[in-house]
Amino acid sequence: MFSYGDNRCRRANGGGGAVMIRRLSILVLVLLGLLIGPIVAGALRTYAPARALDLQTGLTDREDLRFPCGNTECAGWLFRPSGEGPHPAVILGHGFAGTRDVALDQIALALRDRGMAAFVFDYRNFGASGGAPRQLVDPTLQVADWNAAIAFVKDLPGIDPARIAVYGSSMGAGHA
Repeated sequence: MFSYGDNRCRRANGGGGAVMIRRLSILVLVLLGLLIGPIVAGALRTYAPARALDLQTGLTDREDLRFPCGNTECAGWLFRPSGEGPHPAVILGHGFAGTRDVALDQIALALRDRGMAAFVFDYRNFGASGGAPRQLVDPTLQVADWNAAIAFVKDLPGIDPARIAVYGSSMGAGHA
């Protein structure tokens, strides 16, 4: 018979309690890494600077435009209705962590199909607009961007400057 102090008994039981604790600790660390790794990777990717892609898909007929916003330029899309102008226009601005291509383009298409021009823009430091740091939320700057967008759209050919409305999504509604 083996006694508890006998080395042959420890080897037969897999090395004792210390080995079991070590193996369990390694398993817990591996599982934590599998759970936390994707979360950390997603968080790092969330605030990466956006890269504008100049794709001509032909799926929509919109104009890619840029207008001055402070010391940089803001990017916008103009969706023009068919027919003779001048047309009424709606200026659309995105919410807190959004950009112009998060559902606002679909609203712009619906407005265009109803005879209105629609101008969707990214605030400075967001999306395809210039400026840094990226994703900077500053209500004073964003209200200034709205004013710049309104002034820009009023001067566009085919737009009736007396019939301009604004539409903001989420945070953009507060600025509008």
